[in-house]
Amino acid sequence: MDPTPNEVERIKALRRLLALNSGIEPAECIRLSGSNVSGVPFHPLASPSLAVELLAGGVSKPARSYEEINAISPQIGIIPSRMGGAKQDCMPEFASVASLRVLLAEDNPVNQKFTTLVLGKLGYRSDVASNGIEAVEATFRQFYDVVLMDLQMPELDGLDSTRQIRLATGSATAPWIIAMTAKTSSSDCDACLAAGMNDFLSKPVGLQELEAALTRARAALGKENQAFLPCVPPEAPEGHGLFEERQLKLRLLCTAYMEDARQTIAQLISLAEANDFPSLQRKAHYLKGSSLVVGAVEVGKICSKIEKQAAAQESVLLFLEELCHCLAFTSIELRRIPALGE
Repeated sequence: MDPTPNEVERIKALRRLLALNSGIEPAECIRLSGSNVSGVPFHPLASPSLAVELLAGGVSKPARSYEEINAISPQIGIIPSRMGGAKQDCMPEFASVASLRVLLAEDNPVNQKFTTLVLGKLGYRSDVASNGIEAVEATFRQFYDVVLMDLQMPELDGLDSTRQIRLATGSATAPWIIAMTAKTSSSDCDACLAAGMNDFLSKPVGLQELEAALTRARAALGKENQAFLPCVPPEAPEGHGLFEERQLKLRLLCTAYMEDARQTIAQLISLAEANDFPSLQRKAHYLKGSSLVVGAVEVGKICSKIEKQAAAQESVLLFLEELCHCLAFTSIELRRIPALGE
């Protein structure tokens, strides 16, 4: 069904709104759009809780306020710079390299960056596959002890990818496949196990949860007693200490999120124009996942609404307008986070 004239005008307004919020203050964005959206939160973040916890340490998950984030700044801000000649420990993520060979199968670039950082924090290096076909082909080319498998991926989903890997290897545990999904019902878990997966993690995956899952994998594979191998930490750029490196990683993660979010919302608008409800569901789920990683909880909530609306094959235009506004506020809030402690 073609969009009505009113829907055509709303879609045009959405595209103007998305273009406006690329670099404009939220209140000005709303004024110029001519909208009168009420209830849009001015603080749409719980905080980038998982990212801050990973890169700064010591913050409960999720952080309850900016005061809580600020509380960690003195602790991590006093770490001496490498250039100052003072003796300092390696960053935890470069302290060792575990003996497990890990493949990360994840299509979302923000989740790729974040999970790679978490693995590095735990002492693991990983290869990355951006879809199910790449994941299957990677396991054919070389042996991996562990595959971290996202369920919803293009080309081939995580369940079918696992089935193909199991069929090719003839093994139920090599590689050890850990599902990663926002769907956490018992039926979802059963589907993962039936496909041949060995473990199950709910998204967004936290540091402790992933560490526990990899510990279980090491035990199941008989590698729990293998020592970690020493790793030489990379040299920091001149003038950059460990705190600055962590800030840079957080800034890059937030920047990647905003770029990907804008592209995804543009795709959502086009899918709404075409009334492609199944693709709307998938894209909204995709954006919800990366939003939760950086703590953009309000964006995540709106994406959940779009998923439900698309499942019912109802118009999502009102929620897309809300999403565009919320992204403008989220952009402002995320820009404040990397400056903490400076």
